[in-house]
Amino acid sequence: MASKDHYILERVLLDVTVTQLVAGTTIQSLPAATRTVGNSTIQPTTNSITSSGLQATQVADALHVYAIPPRAADGTFPDAEFWFHADGADLRNYQIFNVQADHLMCPAPFQVARGSVDALGKPTVFKLGESTRKVLWDAVNGKPTPNMPLKITGIKYLNELTVSVRSIAGWANTAPVPLRIIVTGELLDDDQLAALASGYDGRVYLQHMQRVVDGKDPLSFIHDIGGPVGRATWAALPGGPKQLGKQIHRFSRWGANAAATGASAAFPMTNYSDLRGGATNVGPAGNNADSDHDLGFNTPRTKDAFWLRGFGVRVDPTAATAANWAYAGWQVDGDVIPSGNGEQGFVSRLHVNPFQFGSVQPQRPESNLYTLIPRYPGELLVHGEGAVPVIAANGTALGAGAAVVAIDGTYIKGAAA
Repeated sequence: MASKDHYILERVLLDVTVTQLVAGTTIQSLPAATRTVGNSTIQPTTNSITSSGLQATQVADALHVYAIPPRAADGTFPDAEFWFHADGADLRNYQIFNVQADHLMCPAPFQVARGSVDALGKPTVFKLGESTRKVLWDAVNGKPTPNMPLKITGIKYLNELTVSVRSIAGWANTAPVPLRIIVTGELLDDDQLAALASGYDGRVYLQHMQRVVDGKDPLSFIHDIGGPVGRATWAALPGGPKQLGKQIHRFSRWGANAAATGASAAFPMTNYSDLRGGATNVGPAGNNADSDHDLGFNTPRTKDAFWLRGFGVRVDPTAATAANWAYAGWQVDGDVIPSGNGEQGFVSRLHVNPFQFGSVQPQRPESNLYTLIPRYPGELLVHGEGAVPVIAANGTALGAGAAVVAIDGTYIKGAAA
């Protein structure tokens, strides 16, 4: 008979609160204790889990992440962003979340404007990956998932999951709403892993229509974990910090236009000149040298691949030039998509924005409601070409810092290696 520990359920794996953060600083959580650096403090949330570390008999699969954005004592919403560390490995190259209220990329399900669950009853929250346990168990029982490595991209770890938070403006311990970050997922023990041992299929074959028409090769490879699924190979699965050869991770990143756009030409959200970017095109305001926020993908050079899933754009309604925004799209090998009739992407406006994410304002008057990053309305597999999101103005430039772009998808490091 199964013990109570063998009932699988999604549970909280990490729950931390940043009660205060000095302007311009970064602080990393500890698994089971408060960390204070000067006047900055990050700690396990009161009355939540006691530790984000694991017992020696467990492994973890982090599946969902959400945050409560900070609100300062004066009622303003300071900037903040965070990324994870799995068993000591820094994952900021793959995931970095903006949690300033207007640009919140991972709202809590109870604050999502369309409701806490979707039509299938699944939580409306940022998903790191499908349940590895479920996908492998289906495969063991004769129901394999195609392109399995691209689906099970939750963060895998053996010991601990921690988070780093940084802010330009910071906030004091008088903030009525401090920043809170929560991660949920599944815990598995050795017996449960043994039942999944033969379930992993590392074969990937992904091809989209636009690539077929253009005669481009599919994304095709085998992701090897070095043996059957078990404790020794858990962190080598997609999303894990000890992958062998090709590495597959859930990807999320944001960037702001650190320089003014042109009058009407597509403005690439990258600083890389080989993607037609300018040296100071993108970054948080005043920090365009920070590659953590560059949204360009030069896959012929890096030999990597990126499968775009989500695409969000938000223009600050208080910016003097906000009304100048006209288009948002992607530039692939120098061509803007979609385009035609003078368009530089999808037609977009401040109050009619198909790519709205973060706070529902100004489209709706409610406070404390948010939208997730919308699905990209098409297919885009970046593999063997250069690609970057673009914005464009209506004939008069959009000012520096007026737009924030957020993207998410799946990143394959060494896809063509």
